[in-house]
Amino acid sequence: MSETTFGPQLLPHNNPPQLQILISNLSHNIPITVFLNSNPSLPDAFETKLISAWPNLPESARNSALQKILRTIQAHYPVYPPRFSLSPFLHTLPGSGELVVEEKIDPRLIQKLQLPEEIIPENTCTKPKLYPISSLHSCPLSQSSPRSWSSHIQLVTLSPASKKKYIAKGPTNNFSELRNLLSLPPHPNIISPPHGLITVSPTDHRVVGFLLEYYPHGNLDHLCSTLTPRPPPERLWSWGHQLVNALHWLHIEQKSFHGDIKPDNIIVHPSPSGEERLVLIDFSQDESTAATAPPEAKGGFPRTWSGEALERADVYALGRTLYILTKGLSMNELYMELFRDINFVYKTDLEGIDGPIRDVVEMCTRRDPAERPGLGELKKIFEDGEEGEWDREREACGNGAERCVLGKRRVMNL
Repeated sequence: MSETTFGPQLLPHNNPPQLQILISNLSHNIPITVFLNSNPSLPDAFETKLISAWPNLPESARNSALQKILRTIQAHYPVYPPRFSLSPFLHTLPGSGELVVEEKIDPRLIQKLQLPEEIIPENTCTKPKLYPISSLHSCPLSQSSPRSWSSHIQLVTLSPASKKKYIAKGPTNNFSELRNLLSLPPHPNIISPPHGLITVSPTDHRVVGFLLEYYPHGNLDHLCSTLTPRPPPERLWSWGHQLVNALHWLHIEQKSFHGDIKPDNIIVHPSPSGEERLVLIDFSQDESTAATAPPEAKGGFPRTWSGEALERADVYALGRTLYILTKGLSMNELYMELFRDINFVYKTDLEGIDGPIRDVVEMCTRRDPAERPGLGELKKIFEDGEEGEWDREREACGNGAERCVLGKRRVMNL
């Protein structure tokens, strides 16, 4: 059963007791969490008997019950996943004894939901519209659908005939990403402000999620996995330039930060002129990825850090991101390193990296935050140095600093 379900968990202290099961190998490749509640009024119902006997049930009997649950779920969701923010609850119909699916919001979650006025920040730059769950239409999924999609991150439209797609995201405990995006004005290299808030119903305005722009061309990690050979220096330089512009605007002009820069948080989006435009996504600011996080961060960037500390931390993550892209590394492989060894330490090996991009990676990934360049310095470097036009030399200075000569401009890295 390990190929089908993961960690069936009996929650005996719930009222009524509940069995929670993660089902994985469905045709659309999206894991689904299924709930069964014990029903005291139907003591002979499948779910009631299963939950009461579960602690002492032999493995063969458990597997037989799980197969029945799996068949029910597969029949109910052949193409579409559960509707956004809703979970399948299985129960037996009185009389027929048929096991059926009912979709509803997890009662543990609905108690924590908030109204729009409790979520939207005072400094919001965009006032989002409200869309009830019933107005969303799930898009068909397939085996190629990202496994990160679920009933809480889903591709939807606002009408069955519409070709305009959105990412429905949520629910979360604090809606930090929603608040962060609403407080930011538009920028070409930052994900667009939320299109709207998703509410429980037309009359119940408690917020269960929000709608984000859908970018169909995928992220940099996916793009680089399709490129043979690796991206050429000119393309890498253009990517770096766009990311530095975005981060400079975010930190210097908006007094904010990102906190989790990595290739799979950078979307590739063609501009109207046909040029390749990068878009930073995921502004939750609640955790960072070990493969790109600076050594001073322990799981995330504390909001108590100074603006300069947050800036130097994002600079490190930018350097690591450019390193991963230059080396052609896969984020999945980097994630697996931690699964194999929880104490694994990611290293930045510059061997095989040439040209100005090497200098940028080396400067940005210095262990001491004080030795990393600021975003103002990086912005000048990318503005003044076009890949292939740099003249690089190193001069020993009296204080041991390194000087990089970029064309006619000298940038001192102190």
